[in-house]
Amino acid sequence: MGGENATVDGANPTAASSNTTTQPNSDKGEPVTSEGNSEKEAVATMATTPASKPSEPVFVEPEDPEMDTEVEQDIVVVNDVGIVDQNDNFDDEFDTQERALSSSNPLSYSLATSPNTPLWAKILLPILCLSCHAIFYYGQTAPMWKLRTFAEIDAWANATDFTSRTAFDTVGLPRQMNFKISEDKDVETFTYYYAIDHLWVAKGLPGKALPRAAAILLVIFSGFWPHIKLLLLNVTWFCGKYPTRTKHLQWLSTLGKWSLADVLVVCVMVGVLHLDWIVVPEDIKQGVITDLPQLIEVTKSLYDHRQLCDKLLKLQCAHEKNVIKKTKCHACWTLVDEAYSRPEWARDTGAKIFSGVRVNGGGLATLRVVGMKGIYAFSAAVILSILLSFVIDIFDHKAKIQGLKDPRSLVAEGHRRGQRERHDLALSEEHELEQPLLNSTEPEPLEVDLGDFEAYRPPRNVQDAVFALVFFLLTSLTAILIFYGVGVDTMERQVKGAGPMMLHDILGVDWNTDYSLRSLMWTTGAAGSWDYLLMGTFALFIVLGPTIRAVQLEMVALFYHCRRPVSVVSTLIKFVGPFCAWEVFGIAIVMTQLLMPMITNTIIDNPACASISDDGSCLQVEFNILPYPFGVVTVGWILLCSMSNMVVSRAASAEDATTWMRLTSAMETQPSPGGYHLVQDPEEDRNEPMQEEQVERVAHIVQV
Repeated sequence: MGGENATVDGANPTAASSNTTTQPNSDKGEPVTSEGNSEKEAVATMATTPASKPSEPVFVEPEDPEMDTEVEQDIVVVNDVGIVDQNDNFDDEFDTQERALSSSNPLSYSLATSPNTPLWAKILLPILCLSCHAIFYYGQTAPMWKLRTFAEIDAWANATDFTSRTAFDTVGLPRQMNFKISEDKDVETFTYYYAIDHLWVAKGLPGKALPRAAAILLVIFSGFWPHIKLLLLNVTWFCGKYPTRTKHLQWLSTLGKWSLADVLVVCVMVGVLHLDWIVVPEDIKQGVITDLPQLIEVTKSLYDHRQLCDKLLKLQCAHEKNVIKKTKCHACWTLVDEAYSRPEWARDTGAKIFSGVRVNGGGLATLRVVGMKGIYAFSAAVILSILLSFVIDIFDHKAKIQGLKDPRSLVAEGHRRGQRERHDLALSEEHELEQPLLNSTEPEPLEVDLGDFEAYRPPRNVQDAVFALVFFLLTSLTAILIFYGVGVDTMERQVKGAGPMMLHDILGVDWNTDYSLRSLMWTTGAAGSWDYLLMGTFALFIVLGPTIRAVQLEMVALFYHCRRPVSVVSTLIKFVGPFCAWEVFGIAIVMTQLLMPMITNTIIDNPACASISDDGSCLQVEFNILPYPFGVVTVGWILLCSMSNMVVSRAASAEDATTWMRLTSAMETQPSPGGYHLVQDPEEDRNEPMQEEQVERVAHIVQV
């Protein structure tokens, strides 16, 4: 190639020395004179050396037709040599410069080795992860909660008139009776493994499929997953690099809250299994007088008149030989038989007997679930684990922002994304590029400057206006449903059995109550002390998290309607996501519905209850959902998740578009190895509509 050029140059020395070519200077707008070069040398120089941003291409028409042919052939040869040389040396040059860029690229480091990560985080976060493992293990092995009964009652019942005293003497009751009960005992203590075992055995439950499925979920989410999640978090911290690290952290944040399943079960247990009976003797007396016919029928179903007198007199009346004792037995039989056989007895004689009884005193009896060290430790470990993910996610976000602000980092990002694809392009004189390359040092009409881009606001068309309206309506509906679900009663507690039935019929004690998420939160911490930790956990993940996210969605809709930036709020929506755990609460409700009846129906075991209650139990507590209100809440949760995911994904697309705009700007000042330079189209007006179209498209993405 070099010999041919020399021959051509030597064939016409006069032309080489006498020709003068004048072209405009792109920087100053002044003509530049080039002497001592032939036409084909000028064209060859243009083909092999990138120009310094010419405003117009140079067109030189040779005077000699033969020279025109020789010049065209030489251009082809020179271009072919350039392409071959670039392709041959591309890999070495690209690898060399990419290594140089990677050494200064913040995105090429893991968070544990990044120079942008503070020293305290590098030391403290791994230690906290190990501590979290230990706290999880302690919570899983220590007692989690217990069922506790407490009674402190001191009441008196004194027979004060002739009728009441005679009746008391007849049935063997003292005229002055003192009821004093002081009891504080643990009915049963529960551990993590106890709950799994009871669910797997499914004793007293209709079917075993659902309880065993709940047991498996409890083993996975509260047994293995907390430790696996921490291990993956450590691996991501020490080894993860952008952009894979960001995806892994997003998955860990989304799935990390499932460790809350066991904690939320205990929160519901503590809040719902909380039965109090304030003993007021005067109310008991009036209740007995009012419901005496029903009480007589219940007693009659349990004992006949002879059996009842044997219990009251503490005698074996059928076998007694003593005259005095037999007389007492006959008097008791007569009174009880009259009460059983004469329905009007309860309204006249029975009412007079109890009206002559004076009562005083009082007391309190409670049945409740009390949290223990295991559940407090497990709850603290769950919160710590989620906060560690949150902090590492923030460091990842900051590293991404700082890395993409560095032009060299942007160049490395562009090389990773696009350079390898462009390496395989086969170019010839018949296939000139008409699109700008990301690594071109030449400004091209299709490249958009970021500053102009940020100031550009495309006009809103009908489609955008409709989308803004629909988006605003959906976010408003989501916020309404979320606030409705937090404040309106969506769950209920039902207390069944012989004991609650009699207390309700006689004393008007009603333990059935409805709960909203807000009222259940306050009930969880009613006992104070360490139960405040459970209340705070429930409030953070079930009440505050979804509420705050719904408000943030409404802010995004308003900002978008007013055409204001939404990137900050979108990032906050992403960070609040791990603190929204209604789906985990749904699983906790199912587990509570399975566990609570099994636990409560064994507290009092008396065969007599079978003749009083419909289900044959003495005490059984159930926790159920109210179908219609809870269905509305479910719709609100689905909308919240869908709208949040849409906003976060669109924000990520907008961030990516902005990054590519900055990448294009950075490439103008960074030379690229082995890159091809674009031959500018002299018809500049052909690219102007494409420029406006690209600006509008990318600006629309970022705005959304």
